[in-house]
Amino acid sequence: MDAIGINNTQNYNTGSLTPGTYIFRRIYTISDPVCSDTSNTVEIVVKAKPSAGVDQNICSGVAPF
Repeated sequence: MDAIGINNTQNYNTGSLTPGTYIFRRIYTISDPVCSDTSNTVEIVVKAKPSAGVDQNICSGVAPF
């Protein structure tokens, strides 16, 4: 499966990742002499944005609700 968009540049950007697990593997090729290598896989886990709760005023010396 190919990465979305132009995926053969040095600074490829995935864009926003949705919650889930992504597995990446980098492959590079250099000419003269021909050389290629496959790096280790890397697991990136994107978690959903946490909820901080409701807004409240916090005053010095007073416990929040």
